[in-house]
Amino acid sequence: MPVRSRVLQLVTKAVTVWLSVLVIATFWSWALLDSGSSKKALASVPAAATRTVASGYWLLASDGGVFTFGVAPFYGSAGSLHLNAPIVGMVATPDGGGYWLVASDGGIFTYGDAQFDGSTGGLHLNAPIVAMVATPDGGGYWLVASDGGVFTYGDAQFDGSTGGLHLNAPIVGMAATPGGGYWLVASDGGVFTYGDAQFHGSPGGTHLNRPVVGMAATSDGGGYWLVASDGGVFTYGDAQFHGSPGGLHLNKPVVGMAANETGAGYWLVSSDGGIFNYGDATFDGSTGSMRLNAPVVAMSTFGGSSPPPVAGNCVAQGGSFPFYGDPTVTASTGNPSVDVSYQDVGIINLTGTMCDPTQSDSAWSFSANAGAAADQGAVQAYPDVQSIFTLPTNTYPPLSGYSSITSTFSSTNPPDSQGNWEQAYDIWLGGYSNDIMIWVNTSDERGASSSYGGATIDGQATIDGISYTLIHFGGGAQPERMLVMNTPENSGTVNIKDVLDYLIIAGDVPSTVGVAQINFGWEICHTDGATLNYALNSYSLTAS
Repeated sequence: MPVRSRVLQLVTKAVTVWLSVLVIATFWSWALLDSGSSKKALASVPAAATRTVASGYWLLASDGGVFTFGVAPFYGSAGSLHLNAPIVGMVATPDGGGYWLVASDGGIFTYGDAQFDGSTGGLHLNAPIVAMVATPDGGGYWLVASDGGVFTYGDAQFDGSTGGLHLNAPIVGMAATPGGGYWLVASDGGVFTYGDAQFHGSPGGTHLNRPVVGMAATSDGGGYWLVASDGGVFTYGDAQFHGSPGGLHLNKPVVGMAANETGAGYWLVSSDGGIFNYGDATFDGSTGSMRLNAPVVAMSTFGGSSPPPVAGNCVAQGGSFPFYGDPTVTASTGNPSVDVSYQDVGIINLTGTMCDPTQSDSAWSFSANAGAAADQGAVQAYPDVQSIFTLPTNTYPPLSGYSSITSTFSSTNPPDSQGNWEQAYDIWLGGYSNDIMIWVNTSDERGASSSYGGATIDGQATIDGISYTLIHFGGGAQPERMLVMNTPENSGTVNIKDVLDYLIIAGDVPSTVGVAQINFGWEICHTDGATLNYALNSYSLTAS
């Protein structure tokens, strides 16, 4: 089985669970505190906190890789391209329907509804490009080089630059006003204003512990934040201070920041993709615990109050679109939170009520067209319900601490003779070091042993009266164990704790393992070129 993308796009929803534990949706403010860990909880989100706008953001790596979180859709990336120069910045279009990437040579890459208006890619530059900002209407953009040279495209107006000045420190960032003016900031904190941008102050004449690496403006243009590589935040004008990790030991330096749409919060991002959120900026995920091919260099935020349209589909060709859930976020200590995610690793179209914000985690449906067998042999998508067990202390609750983890489901699937898919639980244990799957239903093609693709069939097991075929893939740091129900089911109850206890006794899972995530959904490889319908009629997960 191919490894599918673990970049999760999360949108929280509260669900009622029927036994002894109420599983309630949560997001924790995550911070980069210890090596190799996820970014987790400086403080928990207050109970019943409510987002006023859709929350999400993109992270960008220097190889052009794009990581999406929250409601920020994936429109494409330069991650698989041969680049003449590293990627250094990104900016989203005003409606969140696309984004631009810019390389240090000024090459521009456009995705979604972002339009190409020109670049410096073919020019000889005196200094490398370090940042990019879009005009308020998205009809153009500015590029700025480290010497302060400003390049304008589309409806972006040139109001001046530091290109001809002797600078004490290089330019590292840029921000625009609602009226089309702009600020430049240097690594010593010096701020330069052009057009209708007003000077509100700077730390340029003070001694800084670490250099400034970026800036963000308030939505009304009446102020701005500066951020240093140690996470120190400087506020000017009507920009409010909501916190910073300036006094913490960071695994990696901060490389940028972004303000949210309300102006009452902001995010900082470090080079490993760790996210620090303050004020009412919500944590929607990070790459902090992932191994990256290249460092994160920038972030951009989804600023819309509703999901951008994508030609009537939840998922565009080659891209992904998350489930949009209720924005209410409630804190919970020790209990799993429940989110709905969409993991996309190929070309697939989804339509249906999975896109409908009135749908719940426990009842949603969609239609999928993932091409023909000749086109798709690998897993293309995993629309799923995701339950996160990680505690605020950045640890995983031990399996031994639960007396029961049980799930019920009821689904409507296409005929088993159509397509290549399975409906399955995907269980991550420990620091995401063990992956356990429980297949409850499969298409005939997916269930054929020849389609397991390099898996080892280990034998049979009966657990709580359910007969399984035991299969495993690979080994090393992330072995994947699968239990396939010998009698496919469209509904039933699975005692997940008993399955995991069986694997502990068999020596496949460490007895001290913690529970990180339990997900449930469909892995889809192809649909025989037809549109197939899937529905989760009901779902529950209880843990006590």
